Amino acid sequence: MSIQSSDQISRREFLKIGGGSILASIIPSIQATESVPEQFGRVLDMNAKIYSIPSLRGHEIRSLVKDEVIPITAITLGDQATHANQVWYDSDGEGYVHSSAVQPVNVRLNKVPAHIPETGVLAQVSVPYTDAFLGPGKEYSFAFRLYYETTHWIHGIKRGINGESWYRILDDKKLYIYFALASHFKIYSPEELVPISPGVPPELKRLVVSIPEQIVTAFENDVSIFKALVSTGANNLKNHSLTPSGQHRTFYKRPSRHMTTSDFTYGRYDLPGVPWVSYFTNWGIAFHGTFWHNRFGLPVSHGCVNLTPKAARWLYLWTTPIVPSGKREYTGENGTLVEVIP
Repeated sequence: MSIQSSDQISRREFLKIGGGSILASIIPSIQATESVPEQFGRVLDMNAKIYSIPSLRGHEIRSLVKDEVIPITAITLGDQATHANQVWYDSDGEGYVHSSAVQPVNVRLNKVPAHIPETGVLAQVSVPYTDAFLGPGKEYSFAFRLYYETTHWIHGIKRGINGESWYRILDDKKLYIYFALASHFKIYSPEELVPISPGVPPELKRLVVSIPEQIVTAFENDVSIFKALVSTGANNLKNHSLTPSGQHRTFYKRPSRHMTTSDFTYGRYDLPGVPWVSYFTNWGIAFHGTFWHNRFGLPVSHGCVNLTPKAARWLYLWTTPIVPSGKREYTGENGTLVEVIP
């Protein structure tokens, strides 16, 4: 079923109609099963299953459907799934699903402002997914499914035939307009996009990407201040390549980018709203948020450095050049040094 737009809908009701969220990708530090606040998970894999125990050796309770949303009530360490970690999610007592098959999401419906500035605003999807159409209503042709924490430029509001508010979204790649339910988007305030550590001289900032560890570390004056799991390039997969080793610099940024390939034999991807993109090579290699997998800690990308959207946003706001407020893209000098260790 599709996601509803009423501000009155509860998280529990949203779950019943196919919405929801889950825990973010983590570096496992769990000693035993830990309960979590109300959370949900969007299923990523076509072959994901719920098991009776946190192990692939358990009894298969049922198969899950891509984009199905399930409750997550606890996390636990179990058997390591194939080429993955040991983190499993307890789905409200029904059984266990491996974390690599689930995207971290949540359910937050938003009040719609009376108007949108002519210059547009940046917003992120705040529900597990929302469907976009070529007009303000489901009676129009389908355009895209937009996923949790993807970012988009909003350029207006229109009322649908049922009185619902729909945001007018400009696609930055294909340069056409589509519409999605306004309550499914959180608009970023200027305060939320303030640079991090702007007073630190650019030459004292440095990022180190360890390919063997699949970790990125941010340093200020050689002091580690931030660390996150990543997924770098995997040349052992078809149409993938390694993240280039050596020294680079961030130089070009976009808070939102529709990433696609014109040659669909090359990985077959078409991803609107990829968030918080910080490029560090002239041929398109970048740090960016990732919503299509939750296998951080494993090299699975086409060459970019995949992070959770939250981690990618932190890097975007911390690295130089600093993007002026409201800019959809920006190129600048004095970029942050990026060291990729093979």
